[in-house]
Amino acid sequence: MAQLWYWIADWDLSEGEAAVQLGGDVDYMVDTIGADAKPDLSFLRDSNIRKIGVYVTGSPGIIWTPGEVAAYRLAGFTVITIDQRNGPAVVANVADVESGAKTAAQAIVEAEDMLDQGRSYTIYVEKAHLGDVAAAWAKTGRELGKVVAVQWASPTSNPDTIVTGDVTLKDANVDLSVTLPDWHPVPAVKPPTPAAPLVKHAVVAYDETADGWGIRPGTQPGDLKGDLASVTWDKQAGPGWSIGPRSR
Repeated sequence: MAQLWYWIADWDLSEGEAAVQLGGDVDYMVDTIGADAKPDLSFLRDSNIRKIGVYVTGSPGIIWTPGEVAAYRLAGFTVITIDQRNGPAVVANVADVESGAKTAAQAIVEAEDMLDQGRSYTIYVEKAHLGDVAAAWAKTGRELGKVVAVQWASPTSNPDTIVTGDVTLKDANVDLSVTLPDWHPVPAVKPPTPAAPLVKHAVVAYDETADGWGIRPGTQPGDLKGDLASVTWDKQAGPGWSIGPRSR
């Protein structure tokens, strides 16, 4: 069933306090404008952040390019799209209610439309204005909204907060949030495919077309015994190892 959700900004909280507001079990998220998209992912590679908020409307400095968005999706991040345009809605996950973006009234109308289409929708709003937005939503007679994410730090409120490694919010120019895990959940990570066991005793076959001896793929030089142990190896011959012309 489609629902209305709230992503609130409360920069007076610590990360722990924000997580407690959501029940303690949280995912971690950043959001930023297109000018700071950093499609190489370098500052997030070794972090526990797996959700990222991206703007799909706005000026060239705000909006993300399709290539930047694709880079994060391909890397396994959950991408949460944000519509900040003060105008007709686009299909996005979040309506951005703040100065220079959408008004609360616009976001309420858009949320009703999204829910009528069977789409859950999120309104981003500062904590100070949440009461006004919630009161306006209550007048629609629909089920009340639920807080699913808390933005607790920004480059302005917490410039020296570490994002990952030695990268601060001021360096990365991103906002930090915690979210409920089931709000746009992170894809499950597939376990790595186990490596094939090493071949302990090489199986050798003569190949007339290659004019040489071929060694089963996976064989290591140290696996060969006797006369074969002294031959020259050629990694360029194909998927496995091979021995030089008519060597034996």
